[in-house]
Amino acid sequence: MRDPARRLSWARRVVHAKLASEHRLLGRLAATTGRDGPRLRDARARLEETLAAVEEAADLATLTGLEGAAAAAYFRAFTGFFAPALQFTGRNRRPPRDPVNVCLSLGYTLLQFEASRQVQIHGLDPMLGALHAPAAGRESLACDLVEPLRARIDRLAFELFAEGVLRKGHFRRAGEACQLGKEGRRRYYEAWERHAPAIARLLGRICGDLVRELRGQTPAAIEIES
Repeated sequence: MRDPARRLSWARRVVHAKLASEHRLLGRLAATTGRDGPRLRDARARLEETLAAVEEAADLATLTGLEGAAAAAYFRAFTGFFAPALQFTGRNRRPPRDPVNVCLSLGYTLLQFEASRQVQIHGLDPMLGALHAPAAGRESLACDLVEPLRARIDRLAFELFAEGVLRKGHFRRAGEACQLGKEGRRRYYEAWERHAPAIARLLGRICGDLVRELRGQTPAAIEIES
């Protein structure tokens, strides 16, 4: 991703796929739960506006600014689909401070590992990303690949709590941090193993398409179903 034009093109596709998957997920959760409200309507409208603006972003700084504003609106709406007892009021990490953020952080970590694995399998350089600039010790291309699939992890977290697979009692406090207990970890990893093969196939397809693009073939599409 050393060519600036190619890098911007790939970064636009990454952000567009991420925001589109978040928009679909909010719609799906609204239909599943029957919930609605100003935050949800605002988030979906913001995502729609940003999807259009992404195509016109002239540089990476503009693109990341658009992504950040849309992500904030998305999480304001996403929190509304969880029980108040879980105290999920927004994204937090290092350490995660509530059960939902524990599940999101764990899922994103597992997703990052699989993205790194697929990048290496396909012979790509994991350090050369587009949306994520190369940085010492960071697998920037794998970070790029994680973004469009984050909504998959978000949906998994919702389902685990909505279906009662995970409950507040599966978590414990350790100072400011919230931690997943032994039984909770078992349940989470069992759920992850059911989703992992499909995620691996999807990441593999995206990497394969990117390899073909870099060899001068059709630009890689990033199509994600939330």
